[in-house]
Amino acid sequence: MLEIIIEQLPVLTPLALGFIALGLVVHQNWKRSKNQFTYELRHNVLMTKHPLLFITGKRSLFYFLKYWNQLPEYLASHGYEVYVLPMPWRKEDLRAKALLNFLAEKSEKNQKYHLFFDSSSYAELSAVFTDNNFESVASATLVTDNSKNQTSFKDIELKSNATKNSNLRGLKQAIEEFHVSHKSETQLASRKQPLTWKLHQNLTFSSTSPELLGWKAELSTYESYLNRAHFLAERDFSG
Repeated sequence: MLEIIIEQLPVLTPLALGFIALGLVVHQNWKRSKNQFTYELRHNVLMTKHPLLFITGKRSLFYFLKYWNQLPEYLASHGYEVYVLPMPWRKEDLRAKALLNFLAEKSEKNQKYHLFFDSSSYAELSAVFTDNNFESVASATLVTDNSKNQTSFKDIELKSNATKNSNLRGLKQAIEEFHVSHKSETQLASRKQPLTWKLHQNLTFSSTSPELLGWKAELSTYESYLNRAHFLAERDFSG
């Protein structure tokens, strides 16, 4: 028996190492998803007329649990109705189809949402919005954190690396870019990103920073999302 095991070592060793690596990756995802973010509630925040819907961006084995980290819970704790829309992991055609079906179904039911998404979902959103104008979309917000691309709340032509060739004026559904501010933009630019995040970016071709998704982010990042939600609420009741 021992001889058989020894003979199989060249085969078993890589498999064992692979299972260990997989276990570590899954554990890190689980640990990140359980992180708790402490904060004090802000009072007198205006609620939106329609729920907030966070669209899950492209995922990989290195980043797949709780894509937006604590951001949905943070906004929900302030009284907003918040949902997260799970999407297929990476294939853009499947993601676009899932999004199209969801928005079409909600349009038939007269249900509206304020969409939030990062650059990893832009291709799908723009593909769906090229030929469709959904009643279910109260607004569509592309969140960015590139300090060179700070913009006001209006329809714009994106200038980020991921979307520099895209012209939002050609879409039937408006997409608005919102710059999420951090207290220390310079420090964020020089901060070392986790190896697993770099591997995730390489697999998904994502230019999103982990802080933008609420991972190890400052309070100012979370407050920026709250400010955006408050703005959308003001527009809901003034428009």
